[in-house]
Amino acid sequence: MIAIEEQANYLSISIVGTFSVSDYKNFENHALSHLTTGKALHILFDLSAMDGYTLDMLWEEVRFTRAHAHDFEQIAVIATDDWMNWAAWITQLFTDAEVQMF
Repeated sequence: MIAIEEQANYLSISIVGTFSVSDYKNFENHALSHLTTGKALHILFDLSAMDGYTLDMLWEEVRFTRAHAHDFEQIAVIATDDWMNWAAWITQLFTDAEVQMF
């Protein structure tokens, strides 16, 4: 399940349970609507309650991040597992955004 909070050029995304491709596409729709303003987007992903993800979500994340490599200014990721921190680090390879893991 995904919960999204929005402000000017900021999105806060919380995932509970399995992160699915439909959840990710929901995030994409919100991000794309903010990107039409021309301002760089700041994102917070709270994955502390996430217990897994689907492979199609992972592929969609790579595709979307590569397509919008210059559109994000900062991405913060909150995760409790080391493997999620590693995955967030990989995201840095596909974007100009400053990515921080907590």
